[in-house]
Amino acid sequence: MTSFCADHSFSILLTVLRGEGLIAKDYGISSDPYIVVHVEHLGRHTTIGETSVVSQTLDPVWSDETARFKLEGLGPTSKVRLSILDRDFGGLVEPEPMGQVYFTVSTLLSSGEPRGNPNFWLNVVPTDGCECSGRLQVRIIPEKALRNQHMWHSLGDTKPRNMRKLTAGPGVTSNLQLLPEADVWRLASAANTPVFLHVYDVGHSGTVSNINNVTENIALGGIFHGAIEVHGREWSFGGCKQNRCGIFNVLPRKCPMHSYRETYYLGDSGLISEGSVNAIIKGMSSEWMGDTYVLLRKNCCTFSHELACQLGVGKCPAFIDRLAGIGAGLADAQAGIDAGLADAHSVVQETVVSFQAAFGFTGADTGQDGGQEAVGDDAMFESDLNLHFFELICIIRIQRKFRAERSTRHTTSKRAGRAHVRAPRIRGNVTRHVDRAVNKTVRTLNQLSKPR
Repeated sequence: MTSFCADHSFSILLTVLRGEGLIAKDYGISSDPYIVVHVEHLGRHTTIGETSVVSQTLDPVWSDETARFKLEGLGPTSKVRLSILDRDFGGLVEPEPMGQVYFTVSTLLSSGEPRGNPNFWLNVVPTDGCECSGRLQVRIIPEKALRNQHMWHSLGDTKPRNMRKLTAGPGVTSNLQLLPEADVWRLASAANTPVFLHVYDVGHSGTVSNINNVTENIALGGIFHGAIEVHGREWSFGGCKQNRCGIFNVLPRKCPMHSYRETYYLGDSGLISEGSVNAIIKGMSSEWMGDTYVLLRKNCCTFSHELACQLGVGKCPAFIDRLAGIGAGLADAQAGIDAGLADAHSVVQETVVSFQAAFGFTGADTGQDGGQEAVGDDAMFESDLNLHFFELICIIRIQRKFRAERSTRHTTSKRAGRAHVRAPRIRGNVTRHVDRAVNKTVRTLNQLSKPR
């Protein structure tokens, strides 16, 4: 943590959390942004320090100590300027300006909504006429607000018995398998406000657990429920039909709707009180209403990513919602795929329904109130999730086959000197491709469903 000292008593703890939609400086595609912190007080300009560089992104997230600064000696008119720069060639050339954020601390603190929320979004403005875009999120905590607060929570010398596999998250180490479990627990025990991600297998089906055991190891992701623990409570998000907040909390690793699997230590949120955490979540509530839940795009895992960023520990491991991302990508592609693939999709959906009995998937009456109405039930029964996973595998295999055919035909057309590449004749081969994909998927699921 970097300090700025002077003979005054007004001090703050400043954390740069993340940027969003910053301008692209590298060939109009991406940037390598970092932040330089400046303080202007009584006509004196002081450069405090800089954050680390986040490479090749327009939405950087900071989770290390370089993004945390202690600013002392501030007055009511003191101003803080955050300069956003793009580093090129490892810093060997002059960095390019990407804009700046400029604010008076006292004014910003008086405008916080809801009351007590230490996180603020600030729009980026031009620096010396340069083009800019986007915004920055920062956390500001007056040091006096930390007085008389017990910030450190003892976790004990050993992890709880009901906590299974414990791994360091991406904000703690770049290699999720690098640190031994005992070392990860020691890091968490020494933190001011440790933050954990608890991962569950969706529902209580052994089939889902077996599928996740395989797909997690082949970088496909899985059917997971994610939740964030901070200050002894576990927070997550679920869907409901009523217009009410979908954020809920339970005791750590005790979500009754899913099967606890493993835990990741995401990092130290810093000197942030339980009241501040509650204010952050209250500030998120309007954006996370239960009726806005979307299985593939806005779910418990995307909420966990968002809350982790708001707490200053970076994002969760990418695998927890990778399968949902694949599904969302397939949905986006539907508008652009050819008629043959659309037919294949339809055939696969019909095939999925016909395999319900064979796999023991009883389905669910989604027209009735019940499981889907409960906040945190992920808006879908576990049987539907199994079928959805089955369908995804079929579609992925069919798409790969069609892409291979397109590539072959494109190459053949180029060799023949034809400028126009004819679309592959897929429609007549749909049934054959579907049969092969379904049969292979059935064999795979049969193997995964066997107890281990």
